[in-house]
Amino acid sequence: MKKLFIFTGKIIAGIIILSGIILLGLYLAMPKSPAPPKIINNTGEIDDYFKKITDNQTPPAISITVLKKGDTVYSKAFGYADGPEKIPADTGTIYPWWSVTKIFTATAIMQLYEKGKLSLNDPLKKYIPDFEVRDKNGVEKTITIHQLLTHSSGLKDLMPDGLFWIRLAGKPKPNQTDFLKKKITGKFRILKFEPGTKASYTNIGYIALGVVIEAITGMEYEEYIFKNILNPLNMNNTSFVRNKEQQAKTAIGSNPVINIFTGLLCVFGNKDIFKTYTRETSNRRIWFKPLYTDYTPSTGLSGTSEEMARFAQVFLQGGVFKGQHILNRETVTMMFTPYNLDELGKSYNDEKYGLGWKVWKVNDRIVYGHGGGGPGFGALLAIIPERKLVIAINANDTNINRDELLRMLASFKWE
Repeated sequence: MKKLFIFTGKIIAGIIILSGIILLGLYLAMPKSPAPPKIINNTGEIDDYFKKITDNQTPPAISITVLKKGDTVYSKAFGYADGPEKIPADTGTIYPWWSVTKIFTATAIMQLYEKGKLSLNDPLKKYIPDFEVRDKNGVEKTITIHQLLTHSSGLKDLMPDGLFWIRLAGKPKPNQTDFLKKKITGKFRILKFEPGTKASYTNIGYIALGVVIEAITGMEYEEYIFKNILNPLNMNNTSFVRNKEQQAKTAIGSNPVINIFTGLLCVFGNKDIFKTYTRETSNRRIWFKPLYTDYTPSTGLSGTSEEMARFAQVFLQGGVFKGQHILNRETVTMMFTPYNLDELGKSYNDEKYGLGWKVWKVNDRIVYGHGGGGPGFGALLAIIPERKLVIAINANDTNINRDELLRMLASFKWE
């Protein structure tokens, strides 16, 4: 029996190593985007670079909006929103934002905090009584609202399961309270580490925050976001479920055939995945059918780069935009304050966590922002308070180089 266990263990270890080699190989073979110029002298050179990368299909389309002191100083789109159909992207092109949605969820939680509806130190079980979490030894643990906001709860992330919790356009949207109850069970309730001792990114925490919003308000999560954030800011092209007009303006998601995401599907999925969600394969790229994620509080919004930038401007202006009060200035400061107060990192993946916002440095200046990435799309939203800049980037490829794009745009002397 002992030999059988050893033999089985070796097989499992071999499968894990082989899977890792496959994914590493796919990563190394992925198409690389041309590096941006180190010095930008004018916006024409920025245009040239974005044309260069979209001609290279890395990504096929990209939309960018830059605000300086609240004014739009750059808003352009390049490439094809739908490559096979040769439909060009424009400033009205809509893209799924994926994890940029987390900032909206955090904003909603902080609105409820301001109204005295919750405390950041409240245990999650106060609002979701049956959501029990345990450590690896089976001991029940308490996690708080603050820990969920800062990714310090110890909850695991969804991957690889989350790759398949998507649905085609036209399929019914799940209620988030029901989704949490049905999907976030078993292994997802076993914590990675003691709550509050460190931070590790997790989508589950933000699903739970969406359910907290539903428990307190009696509204569906999406309804609350529309009523209290999107509608006051006239974000008319931003939504969780795109109507017919919005869908017509939405880019088609794509990934290279040789791609880390493709590899994950091959390792963890099955052959029917591609048949279900792929519209076509053209010019060495997979083009997806219109998709949504089922876990909306962490990944569900779609919109334009212009509206994404408008939302960020609220924070640069202390919680108010064109007379619309979204948050108090003191609350904005709280959301920007990193939970883990070590020296800030100098790349997007080296960030610290505030309340919803990530915090890092670019060109020695503090940046508050968040990226998003999922099947077919990549996004980045960034605020650089020292320069009064907001930068919003959307693309129809998961694999955009956020650090290089942000560094290029942040280094230019916008007037």
